[in-house]
Amino acid sequence: MLALVGGGLLALAVHLLVSPPSWHELIPATTYTVELDVSLEGYGDEIHVRTFLPVTDERQLVVDEEVEDGNLLFSRTDRGYDREARWTGDRVSGPRHVSYRADVAPHGVKYELPTDLPLPTDLPPASLPYLAETKAIQVSHPEISGAWRAIEPQRASTADVLRAIFDFTHRAIEGAEFKGTTDALTALRLGQASCNGKSRLFVALARRAGLPARLVGGLILEPGRKKTSHQWVEVEVAGRWVPFCPTNGYFAELPHHYLVLYHGDQALFVHTRNINFDYRFDIARRLEPGAGLRFASAGADDTAVSRGPARLFGVGHDVSRIFLLFPVAALLVIVFKNVVGLETFGVFLPMLIAAACRHTGLGLGLTAFLVVITLAALVSRAMDSMRILQAPRLSVLITVITLTVLAAVAVVPDGAAHRLALLGMFPPVILGFTGERLGKLSSQRDWLELGQVVGSTVLIIAVCYLALGSAVLQTLIVGFPELLLLVVALQMAVGRWTGLRLTEHVRFGGLAPTDDESGDRRLATAVLGINARNLDVLDPLNTAELAEIADDKLQTKQALGQLAVPTPETIAVVSHSADVQQIVHRLEGQEEFVIKPCRGSGGNGVLVVTGRWGEMHLAADGSVLDRNDLRRHLTEVLSGIYSDGRPDQALVEERIHPDGFFESLSGTGLADLRVLLVRGEVVAAMLRLPTVASGGRANLHQGAIGVPVWLHDGVTGPAQQQRRTIERHPDSGARLDNRFVPQWEQVLRVSRQAQRAIPLGYVGVDVCVDRRRGPLVLEVNARPGLEIQNVRGRGLRIEIARTLQSKESPTWPAG
Repeated sequence: MLALVGGGLLALAVHLLVSPPSWHELIPATTYTVELDVSLEGYGDEIHVRTFLPVTDERQLVVDEEVEDGNLLFSRTDRGYDREARWTGDRVSGPRHVSYRADVAPHGVKYELPTDLPLPTDLPPASLPYLAETKAIQVSHPEISGAWRAIEPQRASTADVLRAIFDFTHRAIEGAEFKGTTDALTALRLGQASCNGKSRLFVALARRAGLPARLVGGLILEPGRKKTSHQWVEVEVAGRWVPFCPTNGYFAELPHHYLVLYHGDQALFVHTRNINFDYRFDIARRLEPGAGLRFASAGADDTAVSRGPARLFGVGHDVSRIFLLFPVAALLVIVFKNVVGLETFGVFLPMLIAAACRHTGLGLGLTAFLVVITLAALVSRAMDSMRILQAPRLSVLITVITLTVLAAVAVVPDGAAHRLALLGMFPPVILGFTGERLGKLSSQRDWLELGQVVGSTVLIIAVCYLALGSAVLQTLIVGFPELLLLVVALQMAVGRWTGLRLTEHVRFGGLAPTDDESGDRRLATAVLGINARNLDVLDPLNTAELAEIADDKLQTKQALGQLAVPTPETIAVVSHSADVQQIVHRLEGQEEFVIKPCRGSGGNGVLVVTGRWGEMHLAADGSVLDRNDLRRHLTEVLSGIYSDGRPDQALVEERIHPDGFFESLSGTGLADLRVLLVRGEVVAAMLRLPTVASGGRANLHQGAIGVPVWLHDGVTGPAQQQRRTIERHPDSGARLDNRFVPQWEQVLRVSRQAQRAIPLGYVGVDVCVDRRRGPLVLEVNARPGLEIQNVRGRGLRIEIARTLQSKESPTWPAG
């Protein structure tokens, strides 16, 4: 990390020395996205549409542009100062849609006209066309001449003449809505006109006074949707074209939000008559990094687009900026996950969805995301009842998501950006897994966790969206890409941070203060958080090979069997689809049994058969199963539906009949004891009691009860359910505290034996007490959860630290 920080700072220093940026490169600039959408319908004849595209010049920069041709022939042609765009086609029938999108960065200009500059008397030949009379600019008409004589100033300076003409056309000619082309004479006679009439009258008076003048057409860049363009005037003064807008009152200046499209008295659109034609402009304003604009214009000609990073990557300007900011977005994601403690659908899914939202807009993007995953969850729930296997069900989800996105494309506003974003940026495979997880959470009715995960995902998407669109971050990263080395250092720092996450301060905030001899009463000193567990405990104490054994129930039983650690008896192991029929036939002679996925977790996929009803099997949940149901369930287990899609094995074991003590407490499901060991020493234990609310599972997060068990005598303490202290079991009514756990010493003994069989340094051993065989090891957990701290009412750090120190282990982090 120090090398990365040093290297990044050194590279930054060299960059600043070799190529020091100017101040405007460090300040974000206002840019606009202009999208022209044209709808047309042909009737079998040749068609053409002509318009003008913005050019890069000294006042405006085209940063990026893209065209959708609508299956027509598209061409660009330079015509003097302007760029013409044409869409043409032969025998065109039916509706067509073409579009043009550009990111532009105009800036304002203002000229100070010399007060003593005389009117020109000897103009070059190139200026003479701008003194000529036209059909719409009647320079020599008597009424135009009369108007000029009425306003002609006594001084014949260029500045005075222009001021007189400007004041007359701006103030004496009233403004009006656009109702078509208005020539100069009509504007004078009516005393009112829209921008094109005022501008033609201005040009006529300027030419009458001997000043070369021309019309300029373009757009006023106001965010929103519009169909109106704008016209203003340029007058040649001392060899430079100076702008004037008599409509909006700009004298010898042009504001930053005026975009020039063409010069001269021209129509913005020309098209064949035999078509239905319609158009609109969509304009959005945003901030752009100044350094990115410098790169965009480096070596640019009048048609320069997609420069800088976009030129390096061969992609659009927007995509290149998002690409460069992906590391920053990834940093934000891991901060929210490892520092704040928020859980999301997928680790980096929010970053990908945020990138898509940069094209669709946050509201539309989030709406599409939530609709898609909700639909995927509903389809997943429906396939649960159909009992579709894992791989086919994901295939179905991907197809449904693809169809949903296609349907969304059909209803969103027309435009290539929306279509490409929805089709290309939302990853159907990832969304399929997201919908699958959403369906599982809803089927388990874990509404609190479901709401938290959805809310956290939406929050992080919004934050990443803002980061990817931040002009400040874009300025820093685009202008100084060496700063990414510092981003890497920060990512590594977050990865090495072992403090409590913010959510853990809430989760464990009710625990008793530490009894550390130092007297430090901080929560972080007492509580073991996920970060510290992973880095300071699991990483040095548990090897990947041993964790792999513990994660597989079959390998766990084989390892335990080598040391004669008691476990439930194995009836059968199903490893291949070809064995399923034989095993189902064999189970017809069994009254009771349990089917478990070897790599499953959280009780998912566990099927408990409690008896027979004729030729049918009775399940613990009250359902009745035939041989086809058993065959289907075994096939699902093998397909990996309960093990995150990985091929699995099915373990068929005897059904455990719990000791009467445990049965009297819960009355439903199978209670077990979680014993936590560090280097073979027991440091904590709790009793987990299933409830109706938990679906008969001993899962604390789903509503099971956690009861602490004091190690020295096996007596239970105050019980906890959903972090609330309770005295009695809500279903059985049995009192839960101050109860002696039967065969407690044997429970501790088999727990230590299990740890010796799978010598993980930090391990949770799940033990049940069978009424006939006594304590049996159900499972060995290489990554035991931390909720036992809330159940016990105190953290684990002190016990773990003392145990490791007593074993002459490496120094335990102080917190």
